[in-house]
Amino acid sequence: MFGDLIQDHLVIAAELLTAAFNDAKARWYANANQIAVQMNKMNPKYWPLKETKQMWIEHLDATLEEATTHLNGDFAGQVAAYDHVHDLALEMADFISAGVIRQFPNKFTGG
Repeated sequence: MFGDLIQDHLVIAAELLTAAFNDAKARWYANANQIAVQMNKMNPKYWPLKETKQMWIEHLDATLEEATTHLNGDFAGQVAAYDHVHDLALEMADFISAGVIRQFPNKFTGG
């Protein structure tokens, strides 16, 4: 009886953590979608919605991969995942800055 109660306690705790993770993950992806929509509204010509949404999804997927490899103790995998996150961050920076520069070319000089 006591052992069953402890087992139930642990199963419920795992369900709670999974539910909390899934809820936070869903809200995180929804937030990224909202960011993409807002970016597109601000600069529809140079931040196309489909491309902007995909950029954010790739960023979140890669960030989750990095966190997962760390939590699983796969530190070599974490280094590779970090490198991917870093590369995507640089691509995001280029995408965002290029959109601003192309939207307001008279505000920037140089090549």
